[in-house]
Amino acid sequence: MISINSISYLLKNKFNNLYIEEIKLLSSTNEYITCLINDEYIFNIILNPSETKKYSSEKDNLGFLRKNLDTNISLPNIEYSFISDDVVIKGYKKIEGITLNINIFR
Repeated sequence: MISINSISYLLKNKFNNLYIEEIKLLSSTNEYITCLINDEYIFNIILNPSETKKYSSEKDNLGFLRKNLDTNISLPNIEYSFISDDVVIKGYKKIEGITLNINIFR
């Protein structure tokens, strides 16, 4: 499992304008990390190169929904983005409300 210090180093290295005061780890597997930065931004760090296409598709789908869906549902607006052969990182402002995860469907 990746350490908080490693996450901080990675994010600061990829996004020079990102100020990090606090990192809260929300979930972590060997391939996927989700953390909350400064109680303001959600960052997903994907450590599986095969996920790159999914990420591009997700970003396109969010843009399509934002443009074409007439609703009051808040959608993430990806403000920080980095894609390489080894890692995919996306960051967006935290959306207040119920966190969507598999547990709410059980």
